[in-house]
Amino acid sequence: MFIKIYKYHIKEDKEESFLIIQKKVVSIYQAYINCEVMFLKSLEDETMWLEISQYFSKDDYLNGVQKINENPAIQSLFKEFESCLVSEVSDIEEQNFLLKLRILTGD
Repeated sequence: MFIKIYKYHIKEDKEESFLIIQKKVVSIYQAYINCEVMFLKSLEDETMWLEISQYFSKDDYLNGVQKINENPAIQSLFKEFESCLVSEVSDIEEQNFLLKLRILTGD
């Protein structure tokens, strides 16, 4: 499994808009790539969010994201997403991981 984790800060008054945007984005992603996506809001920092995306493999992600980036709706949605970012910390941190062990209840 290939995992991407993004960390960013969302304006508190833009959370609802942010979640609507992300639902649209994930829908586009899932049209091209088999993926699961979670959005986590920090309990310590009211503006900090983590986005965790899981893909079958890095190659699947790279092949799919190339097609996704050609979709004009994605660029528009990204601009809407940027408007939700806290301007003082508008940086988006990105990290990539490979899943090595997953332990589920009862395993």
